[in-house]
This record gives sequence, structure tokens and C-alpha cells, in this order.
Amino acid sequence: MGLARELGPNNITVNAIAPAIADTAMTHARSPKTPQKNIGAYPARPVAALSDIADLRCFLDPIAQALSPDAIPVDGGILTT
Repeated sequence: MGLARELGPNNITVNAIAPAIADTAMTHARSPKTPQKNIGAYPARPVAALSDIADLRCFLDPIAQALSPDAIPVDGGILTT
């Protein structure tokens, strides 16, 4: 929120996409079972694909001015539990 206050007067918005577990090479390199480890805790699809995150970014692009400051979770619903 502080960065949004600082940059807002210059017409710069501050938003973030906050993924939980994402299906990446790094996730699998850390532990092949990491994405499946806590599946029972997720109400929706637990592992975000990189395309899910990219699609959200593309969706937000034209409306980002209306959201500052905000962090949008891509977490399979884990924050709702």
C-alpha cells in the first residue's frame, strides 16, 4: 500500500498476482511430490498452471488502473478456507 501511495500521484498503479503453488520446473525440482502434498487443503484446483497466471495478467492489463493497490491470489481457493 505504501508503494501505491508513493507512485499513485505519477499515475502508476501497484498490483500483484500472488500465486500459491504453481506447476513449474522449480517446483518439481524441489520435490517431485510438492504440488500434490497439500491437495486436500485446496477447495478448487490446487496447482496453478503458468498459463493461469499469464491469463490473469492479460485480463488485468486493461483494468489495472481501477485496482490499485491490490494483490490477487491464484491459490485454488485456499484463502477461502
